[in-house]
Amino acid sequence: MDHDGELSLGQAFRRFSRLYAKAQRDLSDEAIGLPYSEGMILTELLLGPRTQQELALILGADKTWISRSVRKLVDLGAITRMAHHKDGRAVVLDLTPKGFEIAEKLDQALAQLDDMLTAQLTDRDRETLHQLLPAMTDTLATNVGP
Repeated sequence: MDHDGELSLGQAFRRFSRLYAKAQRDLSDEAIGLPYSEGMILTELLLGPRTQQELALILGADKTWISRSVRKLVDLGAITRMAHHKDGRAVVLDLTPKGFEIAEKLDQALAQLDDMLTAQLTDRDRETLHQLLPAMTDTLATNVGP
């Protein structure tokens, strides 16, 4: 904080990040009754099937955590496991119809959160944010991983 009590850009990023993560966790609990960590796997699989290794890389999670979460989601009937068509050792994960329904419900709740967050912005500010966030995300991904 500077002398005027304003947060630095870094402090503002960290505060936003903490509050946004908390809101996502709370929404996941409310919308689908699952921890956000499992919700992240489901919403990522909305983009298409992934191997457990790809999920670990994309979500920045260790393989043990992914395996444990995947086991819970398989038991719930939300995802299926299949052998990779080229690498028999790899496991490909995909949504079941039940998993798709759960993931869509969470995705819609998260979209409403995003709408609420940007409601006070002008159209121009929203456009600017839409341009800046991917650029900043790409910079992070390049420097610290996906």
